[in-house]
Amino acid sequence: MKIKLFTFLFTLVTGVGTLFASNTQVGGIWYDFDGSNKTASVTYRGEYCDSYYNEYSGSISIPSSVRYNNVTYSVTSIGDQAFYGCSDLTSIEISNSVTSIKRYAFYSCYGLTSVVIPNSVKNIEECAFRFCSSLKSVVIPNNVVNIGDQAFEDCSGLISVDIGNSVKNIGSGAFGGCSSLASVTIPNSIETMGYYAFQYCTALKSVYNYATTPQEIDNEVFYGVEKSDCTLYVPEQSVDLYKSAKVWKDFGKIIGSQIPTLTNNPSVTSGESRKLLRNGNIYILTDDSRTYTLTGQKIR
Repeated sequence: MKIKLFTFLFTLVTGVGTLFASNTQVGGIWYDFDGSNKTASVTYRGEYCDSYYNEYSGSISIPSSVRYNNVTYSVTSIGDQAFYGCSDLTSIEISNSVTSIKRYAFYSCYGLTSVVIPNSVKNIEECAFRFCSSLKSVVIPNNVVNIGDQAFEDCSGLISVDIGNSVKNIGSGAFGGCSSLASVTIPNSIETMGYYAFQYCTALKSVYNYATTPQEIDNEVFYGVEKSDCTLYVPEQSVDLYKSAKVWKDFGKIIGSQIPTLTNNPSVTSGESRKLLRNGNIYILTDDSRTYTLTGQKIR
């Protein structure tokens, strides 16, 4: 693990002031401050990420800005290993100023059940949520472009993933070992899926792929998944393309449908169904006003 710098760098020019200050606590959260850009990155306490074990616990809300030494800084990232090993952390709400979630940011946060990722986030890096085994429902917002290698690997409690329609790359092993994952929604923006992206997602039963032209992927993307027991939902006009496409053709059922759209609006017209986002969870809302989980359990 990298040793954090505990230095303050000062310019020789009068009036410019502090360029950078690291590992400083404000309001119960530790930050690295960049004085030149007036930005802050959430970090851990101490010289190493485990210097003060489990320093974050319970519910944490990351503010959009923080004031330090009479200067206001915009909080733009969750830094490398910021919440590493914080097993008593139960929920995290990230403000709309944050644009990146760095490497190992929430690694092994076993107690984390809820995370709100704002639309401002563009990049989720390597192992950001790896081993978050209590995490149930994840929505990747529309502005995220890249989901890094092993970003959600071994999140064994994860049951559904909806990926926003700006994501271009799903990294190697991004959702590998998510053994409870039953449903995945893939937008038409996806260009590449890395090796083992969904390996050993043994509970996977439904894949919704919005792409009208099947992505070219390798067998290893779904390594260890019984594709013959899994249903692939694709645009109606693309069924024949998927039935002849490498890997996709191996799914047990390929069904052409108007794929439900993720929405915050509960209204549904006749003959239509929608994916409804409510309180951080995703449900299927049908036109008869019935609500189901993604695994088919009736809610009301």
